[in-house]
Amino acid sequence: MNSELYLQALSLAGLLYLLVFLCSIYVWRISSLRLVWVGVGGAALLSAILRLVTLLDIKSQEFLRESYSWLSLIDLSIPILLLAGAGFALPVIKTYSRRLELAEDNQKALEESEEKYREMIESTGAGYVILDARGNVLECNESYIKLLGRSGPEEVIGHNLSEWVDESSKGDFVVEEMAQHSGCELRIYDGLSYLNPDGTPIPVEIYSRGRQTADGLRIVGLVRDVSQREAVRKKLEASERQANLLFENAPISTAIFAPDGQFLRANKAHDQLWGVVISEEFPNLNLLEDEQANRLIGEHNLRAIFKGAQIRLKPFVYKCSEFNFANGRDNTILPMFFPLFDDEGVVESIVQMHIDLTERVAAEQQIREREGFYRALIESTNDGYALLEPDETVIDANAEYIRLTGHTDLSEIKGQISRQWVSGDMGLEELRDLLAAGGNAYGVRCDYRHPDGTLIPAEVSATLVESSAGPQVVVLARDISERLESEGRLRQAQKMDAIGKLTGGVAHDFNNLLGVILGNTELALGNQTAQAAVGPYLEAILDATERGADLTHRLLAFSRQTPLAPKVLDINVALENVGALLQRLIGEDVDLMLVTSQVIPNCEVDPGELENVIINLANNARDAMPSGGKLVIEANSMICESHNKMVSGGELAAGDYVVVSVSDSGTGIAADILHRVTDPFFTTKDVGKGTGLGLSMAYGFAKQSNGHLSIYSEAGEGTTVNIFIPAHAAEAEKTASREPSVAPRGNEKILLVEDDPALATMACHMLEVLGYRVEVADTVARAIDMYHQHADFDLLLSDMILPGGCNGRQLADELQAITPALKVMYMSGYTENAVLHHGRLDAGVVLLQKPFRTSDLSTLVRQVLDS
Repeated sequence: MNSELYLQALSLAGLLYLLVFLCSIYVWRISSLRLVWVGVGGAALLSAILRLVTLLDIKSQEFLRESYSWLSLIDLSIPILLLAGAGFALPVIKTYSRRLELAEDNQKALEESEEKYREMIESTGAGYVILDARGNVLECNESYIKLLGRSGPEEVIGHNLSEWVDESSKGDFVVEEMAQHSGCELRIYDGLSYLNPDGTPIPVEIYSRGRQTADGLRIVGLVRDVSQREAVRKKLEASERQANLLFENAPISTAIFAPDGQFLRANKAHDQLWGVVISEEFPNLNLLEDEQANRLIGEHNLRAIFKGAQIRLKPFVYKCSEFNFANGRDNTILPMFFPLFDDEGVVESIVQMHIDLTERVAAEQQIREREGFYRALIESTNDGYALLEPDETVIDANAEYIRLTGHTDLSEIKGQISRQWVSGDMGLEELRDLLAAGGNAYGVRCDYRHPDGTLIPAEVSATLVESSAGPQVVVLARDISERLESEGRLRQAQKMDAIGKLTGGVAHDFNNLLGVILGNTELALGNQTAQAAVGPYLEAILDATERGADLTHRLLAFSRQTPLAPKVLDINVALENVGALLQRLIGEDVDLMLVTSQVIPNCEVDPGELENVIINLANNARDAMPSGGKLVIEANSMICESHNKMVSGGELAAGDYVVVSVSDSGTGIAADILHRVTDPFFTTKDVGKGTGLGLSMAYGFAKQSNGHLSIYSEAGEGTTVNIFIPAHAAEAEKTASREPSVAPRGNEKILLVEDDPALATMACHMLEVLGYRVEVADTVARAIDMYHQHADFDLLLSDMILPGGCNGRQLADELQAITPALKVMYMSGYTENAVLHHGRLDAGVVLLQKPFRTSDLSTLVRQVLDS
């Protein structure tokens, strides 16, 4: 019974297990693997029950019959469970197979990935290291070994990280931090340095991540050598320091604003210029909202600038009354704005610069003023100035240089080659050679040619200078026309002086000889017996003597050594006096016309010399009209307001003048010889028909009278000679009558001093014939002795040039010191400067010109004694 019950209980348990198994498939979420184990377990359980029945050897038929249904059910359940377990086992087996394959693939991929990343790490040169929790190196790559400066892994693996970490670069903190690091997050350590075996620090950067393994905490680190990056960083920091230093110490006022206009910073120059520290006084300054900025720069411009626009502004004059300038004056300032963009082109800041142009504007003004000054100086100089390129192209020139080239405006010569205005090659080659040799050339002679062919003599100096535009040539050209004329006049004057000295030397002795001949001939003619016998011969001698005397007179006249005795004349009266004489001299085939003016001033001139000049000019005019013609002698007045250049090259000073003009309708004078007609002995007449001294005498007389002579003539059209004599305001003096009269006589005692015995004898005889008592001395000493012996002389008649180093004037002074009332009269053929100054006799001096006739002697002696 117990066996049976037990068997029934087992059968019931097996059925319940099968029921639970089947229900669990549909009711509970049981994994396939568990179902497999349930099915197989149930089959095993039922098999065990059957095995137990067998072992119990329950063989009673009755039991078997009674338990058949249970046993049959168990037998049926076993294969069902086995089949169910097998059915569920197949997917499980496939799943595990796939998992095994995936695990192998994953492992292979992991190994490949690790290899790839290892290669990537190796290629970057980064060190790879695995540490334990205490910082000991478990594994590393070759790059890490090289980074530490070690030769092999044995010097690294097994060693602690602290052995080569520079503690001064927070290395102790890093080691401790990494030892405590157990998380899986990534950590970065910078500012750390490794030490080479030689102690050299190597800046590194470590990327680490902790990982828990079966063996404990492992720290995986990626180490990079950041030496170059540190060097770049230090350079960048140095560059930033330099930029900040430059910004702070820049001489230009600079400020930086944010894109919204907010003030950020300003340098020292900005604070100094505006006299205020904006960061302290106006820390919240917004340029876009500032009224002054909007007023001066313009709101529209400011908005555009802060949007990145480039706007060119003009300088402003900022009033000191509106701004607190440190220099206390109005300043001219140029505002400039520069937008700074980021990589995407967005404005990140605005740089404002204020360039103080005050000193520059003042300097430019000074430069303009100086340029104006030098320009005015250049324009006012008498020298022509030109600035040329090395190829002689004109860059600039002053008015004088433009005139030298024959033009009137700079535009006419600018850009032209200057050598085109130089006549021939004279001076050009010399200029070029001098410039090439030393960069300077002075006083090179050349001629400038005007477009009309006129040649202007010039003296050129040139200097090669370096300018910002390159080498340039500064040329100074001086018109030497006047200098050449002056040199010509000087040579003429020197020639005249030489001839004058020669003439003077000859005139003294020659006039003495002529005086002896003239005087004795006149005395012979006074003898009736001699006149009857040899009268015609004596007349011939007298005529020749007078012509000789006239010749020496002309020589002295053109050399301006004729002593003049000027008087204030009415020129109209003087012309009328000479008019009657001229008509007889020029002949009837010449029509003489005298033209005078009622409103003409008086002039101071020697009347006798003026008469001689007019007569000589009339004779020249007559010779120029062999077939007759018209001769006009005219007197006019002229006012000269400034220095005028005359035809003959002289100058006429400003003032009032009386002009005596002698014009003829004769053959005229050719232009090429017109400048020579006043030269002594120059004549166009045939041999024997002229001495060549007429015009030269007239020219000498005009200059000696403080005037001038000009000649205008054209071949075939006639000639006009103008004599300019300074006007005089005094009343005209009465002129002596030209009517012949009896020689005046007297009985006064005269001391005659003459070193020439023949002339002394002749003069003494003339005076005695006139009734005078005469004592003769041949030297100054003898004359003084005679005067001391007989002090009752009424008149001293002395030659001017005496032997012994004392002249007639000195003798007269000494004798008049004894007897102040002593009358004095001189005679001379050449006076030098004893009684003559500037060609005129001193006041009160009476001079008798040698040779003289009895009438001349008697008239002057009587005038002096009666004065």
